Amino acid sequence: MYKNNGISPSKELKLKQKQQSSAVLTSFLRLSFFLSIALLSLHTYAFAQYQGINLGLDGDGIGVSIAIDSSHRPAILHVNANTKGLIYKEFLGSSWQETVIENTLGATSDTALVFYSGNPHVFYYDQGLSALRHSYRVSGVWSSETIASGTSSDSDISAVVCGSNICVSHYEAGTGNLRLVKGITGSWASQYVDGVSTDAGRYNDIAV
Repeated sequence: MYKNNGISPSKELKLKQKQQSSAVLTSFLRLSFFLSIALLSLHTYAFAQYQGINLGLDGDGIGVSIAIDSSHRPAILHVNANTKGLIYKEFLGSSWQETVIENTLGATSDTALVFYSGNPHVFYYDQGLSALRHSYRVSGVWSSETIASGTSSDSDISAVVCGSNICVSHYEAGTGNLRLVKGITGSWASQYVDGVSTDAGRYNDIAV
């Protein structure tokens, strides 16, 4: 039988194949390592853009909600504790743009922020109107409407896009009940999720 340095041709072929496989695996692991480093650097850079930014003056940061728009940029909704104004901030890539949606709510309020069809929709309680309110922006213009009136000190507001509608859960402090408001601009329906229990609905959340 033919032998080359004591190794048969079949064993020599297997040895070469094993060496080639090992080389390919080593190259793959090196590539994966460098890609991981590159992605980590990219995420670190992207995250760093949001750090050290003064989002507002003293009093900002009450009733904070955050959401990501269709361009994967953060938007923040909150109430100024001093002015009781409802403020919307959006990150434009290198700076934050601020919009005052409501000048005064009469009191601090919990808030909820979602994006529907690429537009921001915000929910909050207006003490002056004793109402759960909805503000939304279309083509750069903000509009507001009441979606539940005659309520008292609504809080713990949560919102989520549910199919072709937006679902908003909130705690109605006046009755101590948990309510759900479902609909879209100009058309809303409200119902009690728990209208029997005492003080139900605090710290609620909603998801689909």
